[in-house]
Amino acid sequence: MFKLIHRLADSDSIAKWNLHRLLVALVLSTAAIHCITLARSPTVWQDEVQIVDYGRVLADPSTDWSLTLDSEGRPAILLTPCYAWLQDRWLSLVGTGPFQVRFLSLVSAIGLVFAFCAMLRSIGVSGPQTLLVSLALWFDPLLVRSFAGGRADAFTILVSVLAIWSWHVSLRTGRWSLAILAGGLAAAAMLSWPTAPVTLLLGIYIYVDAIFSERRAKGACVLAASMGFFLAIGVYLLLFSLLLDRGLARARSH
Repeated sequence: MFKLIHRLADSDSIAKWNLHRLLVALVLSTAAIHCITLARSPTVWQDEVQIVDYGRVLADPSTDWSLTLDSEGRPAILLTPCYAWLQDRWLSLVGTGPFQVRFLSLVSAIGLVFAFCAMLRSIGVSGPQTLLVSLALWFDPLLVRSFAGGRADAFTILVSVLAIWSWHVSLRTGRWSLAILAGGLAAAAMLSWPTAPVTLLLGIYIYVDAIFSERRAKGACVLAASMGFFLAIGVYLLLFSLLLDRGLARARSH
């Protein structure tokens, strides 16, 4: 299939916009196939249950803990609340069930492929190569296992890709606002799932040439990105500390 796509993509009769349409059609059609079995395959994973439970505790820390907090009220897993909180809000709207839990992860994976495609195009990768690499990511067995099992990897990598993309554009244009956004997105990725550090490091490696070649306003952009990162971390620590303390106080009063 990849050879056929590469042959079609290399032909002059297919314009750039047709490559994008081909990517959208292939991703959405296979996503529809995944939806058929999403509720029953694979079986429930421990990570999937932990994310749901952590989101529930974040929404109301005074409720009974199960997997997230130990008997002393201390976090039993890494404090990565962003995806868990988002999923809890999503489930409060559509109801709780295997399909609903995994559908959010599937949507994140779809967004990841499109964002990854846009990022590759922004650094000058050709249309046919972008199409093939984006499809390779979409059909990667590890990514499929992740979103089919309701994990947070797809969402985390999506946010990481957006952070890397914003960082590169800020270096190229000298826009502080994009650098601050990149730092905030990097912090959000770090607070979503442990996949983030590796993804961000790989992204920086991809852009290493651009970082050293595009020197305009580089120091200011580094400062702005650092500001956005630590501001997001500070807001998280403040809000989470207040939320956890208030919830545990209410729990002890009962």
